[in-house]
Amino acid sequence: MVAAPGTGGAGSSAYSADVNAAIDRVIAVRPDLFDLNDVVGGQPRVKDFDAYMVAVVAALGEAGLCGNIEAEGELGVKRSNDWGENWSIWYSLGYTRRKFLYGCSPALF
Repeated sequence: MVAAPGTGGAGSSAYSADVNAAIDRVIAVRPDLFDLNDVVGGQPRVKDFDAYMVAVVAALGEAGLCGNIEAEGELGVKRSNDWGENWSIWYSLGYTRRKFLYGCSPALF
């Protein structure tokens, strides 16, 4: 694990605010993807995993970042090839998650 550029700490995310904003945007504009009455820890249950992942990637794109759905169900995020991050934005019980996993330089995708 490498420290994100400009963060000063090992394991820090450069894109935390961007990823969280993308998830919040998807919840706001695509409530049909969630059961907003089934919430754990403030995170709603996802009804359609694939559509949720695609919508978050699109929201990241609207914000000027590149998103990629990884084979393991993780979300790859980058602004350039210099730095990339992997995030877990969903977990197996079916709820949204906002967990930075790792970053690397150069970006993996």
